Amino acid sequence: MTGGKILIDVIGTIIGILIGILFVVLLCFCIDKLVIKTVNDKEIVEIYSVDLEANGKGNFVLGCGSCDDEQYYFVYQATDDGGKKLQKYYYDDVTIYDNLEADEQPYMDITYSWDVKMYLPKDSIIQKYDVNLK
Repeated sequence: MTGGKILIDVIGTIIGILIGILFVVLLCFCIDKLVIKTVNDKEIVEIYSVDLEANGKGNFVLGCGSCDDEQYYFVYQATDDGGKKLQKYYYDDVTIYDNLEADEQPYMDITYSWDVKMYLPKDSIIQKYDVNLK
């Protein structure tokens, strides 16, 4: 081997290692920003309910139901552009606090460890039991 060929091989190896390191750093950045949320990442979101039969009057109504045999809470969540979007949250991830005054806006405190705290007006949780469940 000549000195020039050895130098080219060394430069090629160094460039390959730098490209590999750059790829790993870029991959870690993408995973961190797009997939993994840290426990400290939080979002406060205003929530609304829609009850067309009540003509917009009455208390906050929290929807609940199941989808594919999983139990969920359904709420309309405010979007950045002023719209409302229906969202579902798994029962086990949600803790409800009914401690807001009647004139306060219901909201959710979402931590991306999938811990959701839902704050609702006082006495908005109405327990209705149907003993004739099928």
